[in-house]
Amino acid sequence: METSSSNASRSSELLHSLTRPLHQAFRWVGYRTWNKHHVIKIHSLAPGWTDMDEVLIHAMSQILCNFIEKEKPATVIDWNSDESTAKAWVEIQALYHWWKNEHPKRVDPITDDSVSCPKISRGHFDIQKDAYVVRDFGSLFKNPEHEQLWKQKSDDSSAWEKRCHEEDTAMMRRLIDIRDFLGRIVTKWQKQRFFCTLVNALGEQSEH
Repeated sequence: METSSSNASRSSELLHSLTRPLHQAFRWVGYRTWNKHHVIKIHSLAPGWTDMDEVLIHAMSQILCNFIEKEKPATVIDWNSDESTAKAWVEIQALYHWWKNEHPKRVDPITDDSVSCPKISRGHFDIQKDAYVVRDFGSLFKNPEHEQLWKQKSDDSSAWEKRCHEEDTAMMRRLIDIRDFLGRIVTKWQKQRFFCTLVNALGEQSEH
């Protein structure tokens, strides 16, 4: 009995030593071609320039989306293992829902069709002010009412942009607070494997 078990163990170790280099080579190639796990493709940003403070919320949310949509945590993680894990799962779903359903509904007030942007035909870029300076800006409006409406929409847009920035910051902080639950989690499969190993070990001890 012991001889048979010992031979099986040696065969298993030999097979592992032979296949391990192949497995490592396969993973090396995969991580650099079809499975670039270190690369984050942000699907919510269109091609073009985006300020880094805006990229940050998109990158963090993309990581959350990858976790939910690719790793399928609802099917492999025991989210009811303890109270803190259960609360984290509720928060993860809330953040995912916000990004996929609430965030896209944002509309800048200045994009209202009832307000037309004045044509900037005269001006220059002031390096000292880091801004485009327009001469006789008021003359570019159709009429005083148009000018007043545009300025009001501009103020509304600035306030809207500030609220969005504050909301994004709050959501990023919430995501950071539960970052540990996106990684080091004991899955159902890991638990089953642990208990099977434990049962086998106890069985071998009882035989001796």
